[in-house]
Amino acid sequence: MRKFTLFALSLLMAGTAVDANAQSKAANGLRRFNNAKRNFVAVHSERQAAKSATAAKFEKAGFGPSSVSYSPTQTGAGDEPIFNMKSHQFGYIEGPDKTTWTYTQSIATRNDWYYDKTEIVVYDNTHKERGRINIQVPQDKVVNVIEPFGQITTKFFDKNDKTLEIPIYYHEVPSPGVTIDSTFAYNMNSEKVAAFKGVAQMTESVKNSWDVYQRLLLTNNYIGEDTSYIQVDIYKPGGWNNTTPELEHTFTIDFEKVSYSDGPAFHAYDVEGTPYYLYTHYEKPWASGYDFDFDSDSNIGLDPIPTENNFYVIETFDRNFNRIDSLAIPLTKAPDALWPAFASFGTFSYNDLTKGYFTGDDKLNYTVTLYDYIKSDDSNRFRFEVYSEGKHVNTICDYVTDTWFPLSSINGQSDQYAFIQTIGSDQFIQMVDIPSCEKKTRIPSSIEGNKISADINRAPVGDSYQYVIKMAYAEGDADKNVIALLGWYTTDLKLDHFTKFNLGPNAQYFTPLLNDDAMNPYTFDTDDEHEYCFIAKIKRDNSTVLDNVVVVAKENGEFIRKYSGDDEYKMMTSAILDNNTSRPEFIVGYMNNNTGEYSIDFYPLPFNKFAKGGDGTENNPYLISTAGDMKQIEKAPKAAYKLAADIDMSNSLQTWKPIDTFGGILDGDGHKLMNLTIDDNNGKAGLFRQTEEGTQIKNIIITDPTLVVNPQTTYAGFVAGATTKTSITDIHVYGARIEGNGSTDAIGGLIGQGTTYTAIASSSFNGVINLPETSVAGGIVGNMRTGTTADHCAATGTFTAANTLGGIVGETERDANVTNCRVDAAIKAQNTVGGIVGVDNNKGLITNCIANGTIDADAPTRWGKFAVGGIAGELVEATDVTGNIMNAEINVTAEPNVTTDPDTGAEIDLTAKAMKSVHRIAGYTIVNAAEDAGGKAEDKGFAKNYATTAVKWNDAAVEYTDDTTSEGATKSVADLTTDFLKGIGFAYGNTAAEPWKEAGKLPVLYFENIPMSLTLSQSAVNVVENESIRIVATLYGADPSMIDVVSSDNSVAEAEIVEEGDNSITIEVKCKKTGTATITATAGTLTATCLINGVTTAIDGITADGNGPAITFRDGNIVADGASRISVYNINGQLAADNAGSTMSTSGMSKGVYVIVATDTAGHTATSKIVLK
Repeated sequence: MRKFTLFALSLLMAGTAVDANAQSKAANGLRRFNNAKRNFVAVHSERQAAKSATAAKFEKAGFGPSSVSYSPTQTGAGDEPIFNMKSHQFGYIEGPDKTTWTYTQSIATRNDWYYDKTEIVVYDNTHKERGRINIQVPQDKVVNVIEPFGQITTKFFDKNDKTLEIPIYYHEVPSPGVTIDSTFAYNMNSEKVAAFKGVAQMTESVKNSWDVYQRLLLTNNYIGEDTSYIQVDIYKPGGWNNTTPELEHTFTIDFEKVSYSDGPAFHAYDVEGTPYYLYTHYEKPWASGYDFDFDSDSNIGLDPIPTENNFYVIETFDRNFNRIDSLAIPLTKAPDALWPAFASFGTFSYNDLTKGYFTGDDKLNYTVTLYDYIKSDDSNRFRFEVYSEGKHVNTICDYVTDTWFPLSSINGQSDQYAFIQTIGSDQFIQMVDIPSCEKKTRIPSSIEGNKISADINRAPVGDSYQYVIKMAYAEGDADKNVIALLGWYTTDLKLDHFTKFNLGPNAQYFTPLLNDDAMNPYTFDTDDEHEYCFIAKIKRDNSTVLDNVVVVAKENGEFIRKYSGDDEYKMMTSAILDNNTSRPEFIVGYMNNNTGEYSIDFYPLPFNKFAKGGDGTENNPYLISTAGDMKQIEKAPKAAYKLAADIDMSNSLQTWKPIDTFGGILDGDGHKLMNLTIDDNNGKAGLFRQTEEGTQIKNIIITDPTLVVNPQTTYAGFVAGATTKTSITDIHVYGARIEGNGSTDAIGGLIGQGTTYTAIASSSFNGVINLPETSVAGGIVGNMRTGTTADHCAATGTFTAANTLGGIVGETERDANVTNCRVDAAIKAQNTVGGIVGVDNNKGLITNCIANGTIDADAPTRWGKFAVGGIAGELVEATDVTGNIMNAEINVTAEPNVTTDPDTGAEIDLTAKAMKSVHRIAGYTIVNAAEDAGGKAEDKGFAKNYATTAVKWNDAAVEYTDDTTSEGATKSVADLTTDFLKGIGFAYGNTAAEPWKEAGKLPVLYFENIPMSLTLSQSAVNVVENESIRIVATLYGADPSMIDVVSSDNSVAEAEIVEEGDNSITIEVKCKKTGTATITATAGTLTATCLINGVTTAIDGITADGNGPAITFRDGNIVADGASRISVYNINGQLAADNAGSTMSTSGMSKGVYVIVATDTAGHTATSKIVLK
């Protein structure tokens, strides 16, 4: 994702499209394939380096030093900027911390247009000056460009770790028509530390903090009479014997084989932390020769003769430059195209190389752009094809005219791209879901008579999304003011509302910024309401002068910020910088009308936050009421915070980016964080990556969260990746999903690793942990060490890991204790698995815990042990395991594995041997360890442990009577009375000090079986008269049978519970007549409501001749065999979707009633009504 978004009046266009540089519209015809100014090498990653913005003219005499001013005390978002810099040239560069740094550049010239000397001043993202680089051009050199670029590095170009390095591009013109490209690296002391001939780019792949791959790509073109080629040299950082970068590999690219291919020919990709290099070319030169063509105006043109039976080839290399994949794509000719297709790679998006994104496996996927040249209008038509393992996988979209762009990613929704298509005389915007390549909403140029522009994005609304579209025409009011419009449309193109901006009577231009940063409701203000940023041209009163104006406005049209120039300075540019960091800023740039000097103002974002107050002290904490407020914690990570409302975390467009380090107080005050999604590939992950000593996190309910574990993940949990001497109390996670394919350090339901006396108490986890490749995972915490404790915690659900899996904690070390905990879960691993603890490594304490459910293992370790126990899988040392109840079923399903003793020749069943480490209380203990070493030992520390079930393996079951062994004594559930349990240490009450309470046959913890969260799947819905809908009520903390449902007006809507699930009920609501009624669900003290609006439908007037193809609806698809077109109308009779063909998916359509019209090639039609629930 780009770090900032820049828009300037001179560059504004109707849409944001991608081409060879992934961001511009298609040029006409063959002019697109002019190689004169082509960039042949591209680096692709989530961080795209920003290019500098330069002034139109240079200062002609001497240095004009940059001037800056900074207001360090400005911490809020007042009307004054916190920083200003003035310079004739400025730009952006990526800092070593991946934030956006800035620079100014002063230039003294020779002969007006060539450099004599320059000074570059570099500022970090806090606006602190980090260095000055002064460059004097030798008198015998003619240079017209000196410019920083790319990424600031450390210890790449030399081994000095005391300073930073900045790459600088240097363009020399020794004689007319002759140019020399050079790349220099300077440190911040203005010392040149490296010099190279050619154009350079940096590439970086980060697997984790200790596996950072960084390379310099240096490109040179060699043009000769007989042969021409491009040389790409790849340099690695210098080693111990060489302090400067070392040439590691050279690629040579045949110039003729990359001509007529748009975009780069050589690519460096970072895919999930793994570097790849791609060389893309035609198998044979695309043009075998040229024809002279005399047109009707007697102009001579030179047309290429395409090579027959040609292919577009993609060769993929790993970090060691081994060819690991090769793909040859036949160049076919479209029926209406003049020639076979041109091809390119890296022109659809920044991520044209992915791993399994389209195929759902671990294979490399390639997105290739094919260009069909249409001579009739001298233009290219585009199609985007996906390939993997040498085969065609899918077509993303075809018949694309000249524009395509991604829409904002939305949690819970597929990614989506917009394509402008022209088919016949019709032009429209086609939305396509990625990676399914399924066509979704088709937006015509006019919706219900309102013409639209190609400025479009989408935003989350409820459990779906709406399209936000700039309308092509403005309105006028009675005072002749210009009212610009943004239309909010549902996925079936029903208008929800217009957002209107009064630009005054003199406005002549309006372009909204509708990208991810601008559409995030928390960019400019942390309330849940959307703010908008747009640029306009507005004529001054009684003048012909047009001013450029940048405005930030609220949903109601109120302007909250307005920036424009004056007679001296003209507003020229604006940007949002580093919106995903702790220091986002809004910049506004002006240019002096007389001197060409830029003046750049920096304003901190958001402008407003913590609307409910607070000052961050423990007695007056900041009050958090939105997801935007939650994000502000990273700016003051040692302050005190309190939740002041239930917060839907999905309101933000992006998934949650963990706050790096928290050292303050976060009190949920019993409120909920809903729909939290964490999908981060930077090591530790959670609400916080890590916490410091003294941190307190308490009283929070987290519902329906998702945690994605990536290969780069180390420690992760919903609260924090890792904690140090932190108090975590009354944190309850419900309906969670933790899943992924990473082999990580430790994953837990709440925290990944707790260290140094972290205390986790009165907390619970409910959900699914599905980590089949992960070692060390637990329902509450992955790894506990150095005095960390888990006390009166509960974990329920289904937990799966590779090994070292525990219902409460995966692994304990160094006196970490687990007491008064309860598990009711299906727990499965290959081996080393326990109902409470997976492995205790160092004399921890496990006491007064109850394990319910099932424990499954299916493969012993390579050392021949299962290490499966109802309470603990493995005890490395003698551990106090006392007063525990094992009520889980242990199943070991591995097949016998017979080998032969090399000395005696006797058969040995290794699986049977491994079964010696399967026990009802603790699996592998010091007894097993001594036996494996050829000795003997006795278990110590076991007392008052009881099991209600027997270990099952090959239908064998054994009963035991001794409560001081790893098997524990057998007791029936009926024998485990309250008095008995009190006798072995269980304290009954309703507090943390007496955490157990009676509940059926065995006790539960005092906070269990109490309604904690009640929600309805919809808060308001239209229902057609005499139709029914279904609403799901979800209850966490107690059984859903507790839920009661009533309607406020049974004459309008009746409600009936028709299904009951594990934690939900389904309510069927029947609309009896038009009107409104409120459906209220109640559980204990909790309530949730849904407003029912009974409506009539206009679709009954949609008719057909009845001779068309039969319509069926199955598996989410509308099918009409023999149909040439399927049209879908909503209840208002409006066209909701239209698709050529006989099948249409409904996955992108809102819930409701629709009429389907299917038309065959003869024009016959048939209709059918469907209800989407």
